[in-house]
Amino acid sequence: MLHKSYLDACARESRWVDETPYEWGGPGTEPLLMQLSPAISTRGGPQQQQQQKQQAAQIRDLARSARRWRLAGGHAFQNWRVIFGPGCDKETSFRRVIESGGGQVRACLFVYPSLTVWLFLHIYALSL
Repeated sequence: MLHKSYLDACARESRWVDETPYEWGGPGTEPLLMQLSPAISTRGGPQQQQQQKQQAAQIRDLARSARRWRLAGGHAFQNWRVIFGPGCDKETSFRRVIESGGGQVRACLFVYPSLTVWLFLHIYALSL
């Protein structure tokens, strides 16, 4: 996964440039990850500041995960089996992401959303 500045660099050079400095989560994008992180407010108590620091770290870790998956040779959703419940507005988009990440999208045969959730939780509990 590359940062959008990669396309700008390619346009400037009128050719495809090396992707490494633009890989999301790589060393070349570390300053961009710092900009992504929300600023730590000096207002509020220590608990709120700690929560903000934790959120910033989670954002950076999420951005770095794409590179880790690529280097490990795996896929983000390897061995996942996903069922979308009725009324999922973005199913088409999510389906492409899940499948390109190595997961499988299964058909939802249930008409009643509460039954779907109950069955999912039941199956999940059995798999633990």
